[in-house]
Amino acid sequence: MNFIDNCIELFYRFDYEEISINTDDYKLLGKQFSDSYRVVIISRRVDANKGKLLHFNDIIKKQCEDNGFSSVKCFNIIIFSDKYEYNDFFISDNEDYAFLLLLAEEGRIISHRILYENNCFMVMKKEIKQSQELADSYKNDDSYKEFRDERNIKRDFGNMLKSPLLKSAIFYLAILNVIVFLVINVIIFIINPVTFVNIIDNGASGYNVVIKEGQIYRLFTAMFLHADFNHILSNMITLVAIGMFLEKSIGKKRVLFIYFSSGIIAGLVSLSYNNIMGRPDSTSIGASGAIFGLVGGMAAVMIIGRKQFGDVGLKRLLVYCLLTIYSGMNSEGIDNAAHVGGFFAGLIITMVIIKIIIKQNKRKRGLYEG
Repeated sequence: MNFIDNCIELFYRFDYEEISINTDDYKLLGKQFSDSYRVVIISRRVDANKGKLLHFNDIIKKQCEDNGFSSVKCFNIIIFSDKYEYNDFFISDNEDYAFLLLLAEEGRIISHRILYENNCFMVMKKEIKQSQELADSYKNDDSYKEFRDERNIKRDFGNMLKSPLLKSAIFYLAILNVIVFLVINVIIFIINPVTFVNIIDNGASGYNVVIKEGQIYRLFTAMFLHADFNHILSNMITLVAIGMFLEKSIGKKRVLFIYFSSGIIAGLVSLSYNNIMGRPDSTSIGASGAIFGLVGGMAAVMIIGRKQFGDVGLKRLLVYCLLTIYSGMNSEGIDNAAHVGGFFAGLIITMVIIKIIIKQNKRKRGLYEG
């Protein structure tokens, strides 16, 4: 018997009865209590849509109230198959709705979290606790551990098509950087070395060209330009290693915002520093300022977001972050001002984002429990 069937059976034992509302996507169960009418909504699908889900809760609540029930509370059990959708799922808190989010893989529950310890949560605490214990029985099942180990051993090239790498925004950002490098830095260089130099000069960031000449766009274009193969290789390896880790913690949109914001701020810090040091004509290129913003973002997760996003190899990552910073600070020809500016920009921006997430989840429930 699978998790959904067991979950339905669990609520039947609690004397919940099926609600006859026509839907193929959800199983609805309800029970009248002295203080409320409680509804359990169990998803039958693994691609929950948060907009439709909230609207569906509103419809169920209204229909129950139209049938004479008062103080309707809805407890949702939602199953996901995609880790990113599971991590990103967020709905504004409603005192009448609570959510148990489940991440499923190969028919097994590998992670779960509660969204909102609100009034609904307190009213239906017993039902929610039992549902969590049922999910834990699937998460910690020894047979699943054996199955998972066997699956990992048998994994081959065909499994790459299912890899999270292909669903990562950071991965495609790295691909875009490589494409720009190939098109601009290689092809044009072969055709005409002078053109190559001109493109770099016209896209690089510097005090005179950005501030005096007002070419603000260079703060953006400089992030996609690299001097040589070693430059882009080292940057892209770090981008994927750090960026995907942070993306799993806080989501695609947020990590892209941190990346580009940190890159622009790093450019401003760099050109300001060079001007102060008497080098207003100096220019810089590369994604390292933005990448150091992601390093700062991971530092923020370790400093204030550990409980929110879980402990997933943070000690190892901390050592990696420190080595990355040390390497940049002790290499010749490196724009250390951009690195420092990007790092602290990413650190502060991510701290603000985490604070917002915590505020939205009023009871400080984490968006990621791996």
